[in-house]
Amino acid sequence: MEEQLKNKPLYLSASKIKTYSSCSWQYYASYNLKIPQSGNSGASRGTVVHNLFELIAKSKHNHFIQKIWLAGNPEKIPAVKRFLERQFKNQKLDKLEQVKPIKVKYGNKNNWESVCEMIMTTLKFEFLSEKNQKIIHSEYEFDIVNESPKYAVRGFIDRLSEEDDGSTLKILDYKSSSKKFKGEEEESNIQAMIYSLVARKIWKNYDKYKASFFFMRFPEDPYQNNEFTDRELDGLEHYLEYITEILQNINEDSAKDNMASKDKEKSWLCGRGKWVCPYRDKLTFFKVVDNSKTGKDSEISSYLKKDDAENKAKQNQDWSVQVTDYAGCPAFKKSQEFFS
Repeated sequence: MEEQLKNKPLYLSASKIKTYSSCSWQYYASYNLKIPQSGNSGASRGTVVHNLFELIAKSKHNHFIQKIWLAGNPEKIPAVKRFLERQFKNQKLDKLEQVKPIKVKYGNKNNWESVCEMIMTTLKFEFLSEKNQKIIHSEYEFDIVNESPKYAVRGFIDRLSEEDDGSTLKILDYKSSSKKFKGEEEESNIQAMIYSLVARKIWKNYDKYKASFFFMRFPEDPYQNNEFTDRELDGLEHYLEYITEILQNINEDSAKDNMASKDKEKSWLCGRGKWVCPYRDKLTFFKVVDNSKTGKDSEISSYLKKDDAENKAKQNQDWSVQVTDYAGCPAFKKSQEFFS
């Protein structure tokens, strides 16, 4: 394991760990079999807003912060409106699709109106309320390979700032979801813990590290904050080593060990109402492969639509499209062959 991690680390993320904890087959299907799933408008709205903030956080563009705020709506600034429209097109996001309100009093909005509201909420609390904080970084990319305990993590932190006269490092992550964290997910959030651990390793001169989630769809009270002790973060490092070994060695058999279908409390993940787990039923999808390579190294990306795969394959003369049939989750199918 040590040599494998040193030469080619299995990078962990909060989403990977959460997926495996929820259902080992979901993890295997997503990260090992690389079965694609359709996106959702909520995630796409978050991407649009996030991309705008990444842009206006740069010094040459931060004059747009005051312009948007004084205008009262980002669509009133022509350059910003054009940027958002391009983002909507890239995300294949329908402007007029209705968004379910998180509270009745907020009223119904479409995707465009919801994005504009999230932008104004975030500007109000984070970009225009900097009296007690000093911005350190925006869109900070981290890549850590730790030797003892053995683990690797990488990702992006949306925003880092100093608070409490420089004694506290605030780690901020924007969320576009319609629900805040509850219960264990709020108290011991794995993403907040990983971000705090990363901050402690890179910026060692702070007394405290505060991981904050900013829920952009909650204009009255958008924050949820987490702080962890050194002992908790030390324990996290050993857990990351433990989960790394499991995920490095996962295969078709071990992927059945922690399936949601076997757990009464988690079985709703297999399907509830009209929603169905994207890996439950059989599926035909399209892989783009590099014919100059073999094995897993040859897999470029996967798509639900043939047209999307063909457009990707056009980028390189060695790439081609491979049609793949997935037979479905072993808890919901008779055949034991996952690919035909």
